[in-house]
Amino acid sequence: MSALPWFFVALAGFALLSGLYLIWESLRAALGATEPLEVQATAEADARRRLLERKEALLKNLRDLKFDYDAGKMSTPDFEALDAKLRTQAKDVLRLLDEDAAPFRQRAEAAIAARLEAAGQSPYRSKARDANEDAEPAVAKEAETSTEPGSESSSPVDPAAERVACAACDTPNDPDAVFCKKCGARVHGDDADASAPEEEERT
Repeated sequence: MSALPWFFVALAGFALLSGLYLIWESLRAALGATEPLEVQATAEADARRRLLERKEALLKNLRDLKFDYDAGKMSTPDFEALDAKLRTQAKDVLRLLDEDAAPFRQRAEAAIAARLEAAGQSPYRSKARDANEDAEPAVAKEAETSTEPGSESSSPVDPAAERVACAACDTPNDPDAVFCKKCGARVHGDDADASAPEEEERT
């Protein structure tokens, strides 16, 4: 008999605690308190799962619709109307999926940026920059060499100055010519001097 009052006391205490908890949750909802991260993540995952299921269902309906049309089970106007409707719904679902993935993409980009900032810099970018820095002096040196007054590229070559005149008839010939293209005399060295009198005697 003495244990019965304690039972009611414990029951009243449990009811009081439950009422206080419900009041606390109502106040949090009224004040706009945010849900725990685990609850938010679960809700986001459920919403994305429902969108993925909706996308797969729409794609299956599009395939079935095309199969029925190819089998001659529906007219062209009916097929075009249903196909346009399903495609519009599929585009809306894909847009929602893309918008839903935007926060995850931003978080991934922020995590990558933080990791690179902590590491100093990306090794790939540093290698590319070092290669460009090594190439710049070589390019500048080549440019300076090509613009020097004594360089071959900056000094024009007169084709007429390289021609060799024949000692017998003064006809200009190519630098590597052995015989004159007009009189046939030799145009290089002592042979040219010796061939001049022979040419005169021949004429």
